[in-house]
Amino acid sequence: MTMTPTSTKTLTISDETYQILTNFSTINSSIVFKKGNLIRTIANAENILGEYVSEEYIPQDFAIYDLSEFLGVISLFNEPDFDFDTYYVSISDDNKASSQYFYADKSMVTVPPDKGVELPDTPIKFVLGDKVLKHLLQAASVMSLPELCIQGDGDVIKVIANNTKNTTAHQFSYEVGKTSEQFKAVFKVENLKLIAGAYDVTISTQRLAQFTLTDGSLTYWIAMEGSSFFGGQ
Repeated sequence: MTMTPTSTKTLTISDETYQILTNFSTINSSIVFKKGNLIRTIANAENILGEYVSEEYIPQDFAIYDLSEFLGVISLFNEPDFDFDTYYVSISDDNKASSQYFYADKSMVTVPPDKGVELPDTPIKFVLGDKVLKHLLQAASVMSLPELCIQGDGDVIKVIANNTKNTTAHQFSYEVGKTSEQFKAVFKVENLKLIAGAYDVTISTQRLAQFTLTDGSLTYWIAMEGSSFFGGQ
């Protein structure tokens, strides 16, 4: 499906955007769409923020309480069109099927801050390939490891699937870059809700990491766990 808006209040949605929204529903079951082409979500715990630059231009602000349900309704249609009203969106297709889906009260949804996240300049950057990411997450699942650690020893950067609370736990790692820094950035695997792809990764001493798809369209900011450290701190 490609975007073919016919007025300021109608649009269709691309397959890519549908996939991103499916991913965002794992971060927060609710979402507030803002007028424009920037779609953002934040976890209720405010430790994961996602931001996507979509093909579509959303014509107005509205909230959806159950995003998975909303996407399920969309899946009932063959190349659906969306017509936005004050209180609901009408969904229809060429087969004459239609639905009215009502918006939620925005006060019921955790909304990302208006101001975007800006990380300070940092030398801790590397590219995390799509196959490497997939392999690490598979290893964490196979060995029941709850964390991924991005670790620098002053020479190389490794991403390690492990359990920092168990010194005898199995590990699985990849070397992904070079660094002169010593640090360990610890993330719960359950918080790495990344859609499949290759990412430009930035590690900040603010205990926050930025994962941006290499095409620049999608970015996640994910908070580190308390056991993370930089330069021994």
